[in-house]
Amino acid sequence: MKSDPCQKQACAIQYCLQKNKYQESACQAEIEALRNCCKKWSKESGCCAGVKLEENDHMKAKTHVPSDKPEVSRLRRWIYRNPRRFQIIGLSLGLTIFFSRPLYDIFLREHIEGPLPVKQK
Repeated sequence: MKSDPCQKQACAIQYCLQKNKYQESACQAEIEALRNCCKKWSKESGCCAGVKLEENDHMKAKTHVPSDKPEVSRLRRWIYRNPRRFQIIGLSLGLTIFFSRPLYDIFLREHIEGPLPVKQK
């Protein structure tokens, strides 16, 4: 059985992706090496089945460009989508904790009322 001429480049991409936590932007040199190999050996290589030989304009625009906007966390996105639900949940939790006597006794009483008086026999 004949070996695949582009298998070395395909394995280099997999190794690079694993090493860089699957950040495609860190492995552009390996991707370009596979693309060049596939331009030459596309008919004979099975590794070139899903490789786009020509880089389209929309692919060029897709490369990572640092943005001034910070990434919004998952919780913050949920709060933006559900502001009323967030208010109701926050208010309910706050009132529950505030009016809960056991929680008050455990966490807040000493700070507000001072230590309990010691009973003498």
